[in-house]
This record gives sequence, structure tokens and C-alpha cells, in this order.
Amino acid sequence: QSGSLPPGATVWWHWLVTDASGNQFTSPTKTVLWLDNVHPWQVITGGNINLHYYNGGASFGQQLHDAAAQALVRLSQDVGVTTDSPVDIYIYANYTDLQDAILYAPSWVGGQAFPENNIVIIGISPDLLVWGKSTEAHELTHVLVGHLTFSCLGFIPTWLNEGLAMYGQ
Repeated sequence: QSGSLPPGATVWWHWLVTDASGNQFTSPTKTVLWLDNVHPWQVITGGNINLHYYNGGASFGQQLHDAAAQALVRLSQDVGVTTDSPVDIYIYANYTDLQDAILYAPSWVGGQAFPENNIVIIGISPDLLVWGKSTEAHELTHVLVGHLTFSCLGFIPTWLNEGLAMYGQ
């Protein structure tokens, strides 16, 4: 797993102060959006997908958005689980930009799902559109499986998670 939060994650905090008499005060919770602001992100929304991209043009972004929305419908029917809020997909122009955005990513990573944040990140150049569409389905499967199987006892084995994602792809 990455050693950092994914782009688009919400970071929250509050302060708990205890005085010498033992009285406690908790400050209101504050939030900030953790976003890779190096790129001029554009967003296409709808179908429970927010697709963020900055390269490849409007047609490229729309094709990836439509493919992701269709994959999410199909996967929700196949898996029997859906998301309670839209999935944010961040499309980087290539693997290098993707790996620059997260810490400690293995060199082979082309995409990554963060089910706990409802976020997917993928490096897709315009010449890899077909691969990108299938990778969206793969990573969306990880998000849905993560929603279905998360418990305090752990997660499903990697071989099963990857096998389901390959099926979803």
C-alpha cells in the first residue's frame, strides 16, 4: 500500500484540551482536502463517478467517465453492493505523474484503489485508452470489494481480491 493518503482524500482533525482541573474541551472538527494541485484538474460528474483528469482533452475524459460509470453499474449488479457516495477517479497523464503523487508506490503500479476513501488513481495516457477503461473496472472492483468485506478483523486475502478485480475487469 501507499504510504500516503490518495489525492482527493479529506483530512480531519480536532483538539482535545484538558486543563489542570481535569476539565476537557474538544474543538470543532476541521477538514482540508488533500489534493495534488500540481495539475489543472478538470472534473466530469455523473453516474456515481467523479472523474478528475488534466490531460488528453474533453473526449478522452468523457470516454473514461462513461466507461467507469458503466463499469460501476455492471459491477454493482454482479457484486450486489454499491457505493453510498460517488467514487472519485483521478486520471494521471502517465505512470510517472501517478507515482510522483503518492509515497512509496511500487514501480510497477499503474493504478491503485483506496476503498476507505472511495478513491481510485490511475496513470492513463491517451494512447492507452482501452487499457485505461479495463483498469478503471479493475480498480472499481477493489473499491466495491473493500466496501463489502471490510471488518476490524482484517481484509480478504490478496489473491482473492486480485482475482475478483480481474473478473470485474
